[in-house]
Amino acid sequence: MQMEQYENRKNYVESVKNSFASPGKKTYPEEQEKRPRSFLGLRFVLALFLFLGFLGMRQTDFSWHSWNAEKITQQIQSSIKFPQILEVLNRL
Repeated sequence: MQMEQYENRKNYVESVKNSFASPGKKTYPEEQEKRPRSFLGLRFVLALFLFLGFLGMRQTDFSWHSWNAEKITQQIQSSIKFPQILEVLNRL
C-alpha cells in the first residue's frame, strides 16, 4: 500500500468515526485519551479516603469487625518484606 493510499484510508476511517459522534459528544480519540486520567483520579481519591480513614482509626482507637489500626499495620508489615526492600535500596 502506498503512502497516499494509506493517508486516504486513514482520513476515511476518521471521518466515519466522527460521523457516529453525537453533536455534544467528543470524538473517539479524545475520549480515549481522557479515560486513563479519570481512572487515575478515581484511584487517587479512593487511596486518599482509605488513608484518611486509617488515620482516623488510629487517632480514635476505632475498630471495625475486629480490625483496628494495629492489626492493619501488622497485616501490611507481614505482606511487605521490609528487610528485603531496604537491602535492595542499600545496593542502589
